[in-house]
Amino acid sequence: MSNIKTSLSGIEYLLVCIQANPGRSQRYCLRRLYEYKHNTIDPHNGGTNCGYFTSSSYRGVLFQDVAPKNSRGRVWLGYKPKASTSQMQLTPAGHRRANAARAKIGLDPITYNDGGCI
Repeated sequence: MSNIKTSLSGIEYLLVCIQANPGRSQRYCLRRLYEYKHNTIDPHNGGTNCGYFTSSSYRGVLFQDVAPKNSRGRVWLGYKPKASTSQMQLTPAGHRRANAARAKIGLDPITYNDGGCI
């Protein structure tokens, strides 16, 4: 095995993670991103780098949450339906970008139907 490491950016790693693990939560992907960047376990349990999932540049464009809204969340004027946990899946644009990142590190692309994408 070669010792050469091609690094991915944070969003590229998240897209590859979501593509390989469709339906997993945001925290799962963020914990793996932290381990990738820092080579240690995330002390905040997936609470760092959460801006990737709140940014309108990425959310709804490259991935989206497909979890059913089965719980009630408190808002300042009452309650609003929300998901108890997230289930992230790639959009077609996110899938193309994830395959480009996979090619960058020498992995084969995943076909759209096999990737669990929406």
